[in-house]
Amino acid sequence: MKTQVGTMELRAKLVKDGQRGLHMTNGIDVLHARLTHAGRYASPGGYITKWTVTDDNGNEIAVFPDTPKLTVMEYIDRMLSCPRTAPLTPDEAHAMQERDGKVHGIVAVTLERLIMGDMTDLMDEFAKRLVGDMTLYEAEYWPVGTDVKSSLVHVRVSGKIKD
Repeated sequence: MKTQVGTMELRAKLVKDGQRGLHMTNGIDVLHARLTHAGRYASPGGYITKWTVTDDNGNEIAVFPDTPKLTVMEYIDRMLSCPRTAPLTPDEAHAMQERDGKVHGIVAVTLERLIMGDMTDLMDEFAKRLVGDMTLYEAEYWPVGTDVKSSLVHVRVSGKIKD
């Protein structure tokens, strides 16, 4: 599900694109970016602007002062489709579960491992990549992207952790 925006290729789908905001999705999560004026006038370019990125619950994820729209789109694209480089820390996981009712993130697995692997071992591996040594239950798995060069499948994993 790739979208071409100028010379940039997005993995996440651009749902709505307007002058004042945009919405992007990976098929499960939606992130919103809203453009506002910071209130100061900067010569000669005009008003200083900022992009605010939020999730569907209105939680602020990031703020980009005076940043080009394409940079914000690239950030959102990475958030929606690129795997984590490390598991959530216990503090991050508990805060996310408190805020969203579950923990969630994107992990990567090789296509070969996905096809040839034992499902129980694979689900354990997904949980370990998302939450480390914490126990993940009521887990759900959704493919949200690929890295063809590395034969990786990006999977969104979500579930609950025990307190």
